[in-house]
Amino acid sequence: MNIVMWNSLMTSYIEHRQEVDALNCLQWMRLKGITPDKITYICILMACGNLRALEIGKEIHYEVVESCLIDKDVALGNALVDMYVRCGALDRAHHVLEELPTRDVVSWSSLIAGYAQQGKGQDAVYCFLQMQKEGLSPNAVTFTSLLKACGYIGAADLGEQIHDEIVRLHLLKDSNSLGNALIDMYSKCGAFSKAIEVLDQLPKQDVVAWNALISGYIQEGKNREALDCFGQMECKSVSPDDITYTCILKACGSLGIIDEGEQIHHEISRKGRLKQNLVLANALVDMYVNCGKLKKARQLLETLPARNVVSWSTLIAGYAQEGQGHEALQCFVHMQDEDILPNSITISNVIGACSHAGLIDEGKLCYLSMHTTCGIVPVFEHHSCIIDLLVRSGNLNEALAMIESMPSEVHPIVWSAILTACQSRGDVTVGKWAFEHTTEINDDVTPYISMSNLYAALGLCRKAEEVEFMRQTRVKIH
Repeated sequence: MNIVMWNSLMTSYIEHRQEVDALNCLQWMRLKGITPDKITYICILMACGNLRALEIGKEIHYEVVESCLIDKDVALGNALVDMYVRCGALDRAHHVLEELPTRDVVSWSSLIAGYAQQGKGQDAVYCFLQMQKEGLSPNAVTFTSLLKACGYIGAADLGEQIHDEIVRLHLLKDSNSLGNALIDMYSKCGAFSKAIEVLDQLPKQDVVAWNALISGYIQEGKNREALDCFGQMECKSVSPDDITYTCILKACGSLGIIDEGEQIHHEISRKGRLKQNLVLANALVDMYVNCGKLKKARQLLETLPARNVVSWSTLIAGYAQEGQGHEALQCFVHMQDEDILPNSITISNVIGACSHAGLIDEGKLCYLSMHTTCGIVPVFEHHSCIIDLLVRSGNLNEALAMIESMPSEVHPIVWSAILTACQSRGDVTVGKWAFEHTTEINDDVTPYISMSNLYAALGLCRKAEEVEFMRQTRVKIH
């Protein structure tokens, strides 16, 4: 076999998603004394990018530089940039691009796409401006990535300028993905009238376009508009996909519309989608939880062919919010019986559920074992949950010891949180205790206002006036 045949074989492997076999080809070539050429390296870099094989990609980068091939071929340089982008090494990708003797629109578009995919909108826009300074004209791929970046950073004005340029170049007629990117950008920026205008002008309104608008509404808390959009989409005979259903279930849950949520449940069950997509199944569990239908949520969860930490954590959070600590603990045990490790959010919800249900020992055990059993290092949220549990149970000395063991910079936040919690449940005894501690270490007026409001809510007007006097004079009244 000569170099052309080896390159053809590697290309075929990559086209069929057999990147490991493509990498093996390189080794076999070398064993037979065949020197790789630029096509070989482009194929191998593509394989490395698809596999996220950064270390192998770095080795190939070194070989390419040593061979001096990169000095003669912009496509090889672009393949290097693209490999680093796909591996998430954007700093390296940017450095490689700046070192290239020749850059073109593909070079910059790869990097802009990488920044956009990682939510680094400002960096993507900066690259676009640099590209323009070099006199390079963007193409549809560049514009698509740039619109995504504008959506991330809420740059509606720049997005509108790009829109005008796209229209001027007549690119919308040839690229539905550009139209979808425009809708997504305007939706993320809250410019829904513009998004609808683009949607109405598209030659073909596909499910991606509708999903962009629906998800934008949900992101802005416009759940009713999202449901209306879903109805319009169905009227136009556009079939919803899993993303559509996931968004609509979120809207139903946020609005507490159980009837429509159940209709969606029936529809996706009829289509067999629950067996294929765990994300969609979890969205359905979440919808029932948010609608207060915990029994239905649990029945659904138990019938799923597969469950993960999100499935169980969603249900545990629902039980915690309803103060059903025993049920939350039961789910916590069941998920571990299935060899599903809890995450940080799960632990917070379990401790919170124990706190509200008065399950002091169980909550403390969960907190104390989270690192050794689950490999989760406690963070501020976990400390706050366990302190709330101790305070609610009257273990003030233990709570104080816990607070003092924490970094001093978080003490004011913890005391303020305790005082706010006492205000919401009318606990004047613990509230006064928290107030005294927080005013010793914090000059902020917030604790005075909280304590005054607590007294006032309980009808203790004289006490409220005393706290107000203390706030103004900083003189303590005993």
